[in-house]
Amino acid sequence: QTGFKYSIDYFGAYQNFAVPEKEEDKPFFANHYHLDKPCSKNMLKIFIPMAELEMSDGPLEVIDINQTEQYLFKKKNIEDAEISYLVGGLGDVFLCKLNVCLHKAGNPIKGHTTNLIMIQLNPSRKWHLNANIYQRQFKLEPKFTSLTNKFVKRIVIN
Repeated sequence: QTGFKYSIDYFGAYQNFAVPEKEEDKPFFANHYHLDKPCSKNMLKIFIPMAELEMSDGPLEVIDINQTEQYLFKKKNIEDAEISYLVGGLGDVFLCKLNVCLHKAGNPIKGHTTNLIMIQLNPSRKWHLNANIYQRQFKLEPKFTSLTNKFVKRIVIN
């Protein structure tokens, strides 16, 4: 669909718990609107729910690219934006370009959690699996992926 082949460079499993309302202004788990930078402009992220995700579970919140541009460049009020919530269940897959769309982790209601698998894809000449993917899963999501991926060994996917 995108015209690119990709390198699978990172994956992680996330479980977000409720943040008390009086503490929501603190950064807990990407719970403030942001863009994923600095990554390749063609980086994609795939999110796969590990359980049913409903509004009470604090799903990922995404603002589309046009509204993101209005907010960033025209200083529109973010509260006026139309938000997409990644709700769904087992078998659903969400594909996002989060370096151009403002997004944040939603805040689950007390007693609920968000359970997602995230896979990060970066453009490549061939489909690859990063040879260090196993070690990377135990670290924070890598930054500067377009630079660091030039120095890693890759395994070709047939």
